[in-house]
Amino acid sequence: FQAKEPENINVIIKEKIEELYRTRNTVLNEIKKIKRKPLNEEETFNANIFVGKNGMRIIFEEMLDCEKSISLLAAEYQFKSLFGSYFEQWHKRRIAKKIKQRTILPRKFQATVKNRKYLEFKFVDNEYTNPTSTFIYGDNCVFIQWSEQPIAIHIQNKEIAVTHLNYFNMLWNL
Repeated sequence: FQAKEPENINVIIKEKIEELYRTRNTVLNEIKKIKRKPLNEEETFNANIFVGKNGMRIIFEEMLDCEKSISLLAAEYQFKSLFGSYFEQWHKRRIAKKIKQRTILPRKFQATVKNRKYLEFKFVDNEYTNPTSTFIYGDNCVFIQWSEQPIAIHIQNKEIAVTHLNYFNMLWNL
């Protein structure tokens, strides 16, 4: 037995991290394959509940994976305040994927929003602010109740998504 230099442990750690990333990417690719399988008529509706910051992160990652335009009726600017730097990273990835986003926010945020590629804003009177945000993308609707421990209801159903997108478009076009 011969003792090695302590710095050599960094090499082992880097190898393990690379192995973990390869495994993660393999698993994520398999999940995408499963998601892409066509649904039969009995499976055209899916609903899930997500709780907490980790649950919200799963939803936001799924939005990017879907690669469809996002329509957002925002209650406040909670995504930014809850996630900080992840909010900026998420937008950079959305822009890189050329995912368009339309957002309706209370007027009180008009001076604080940052202009970004593929992002449009419209504003409503502050009196219409509520604690729940609605995200519509692809065949998905997500309703997030922002609180200390946020709760989201994710519904995957074409008819429900079209209905909420129609409501969104009505507000957008006022």
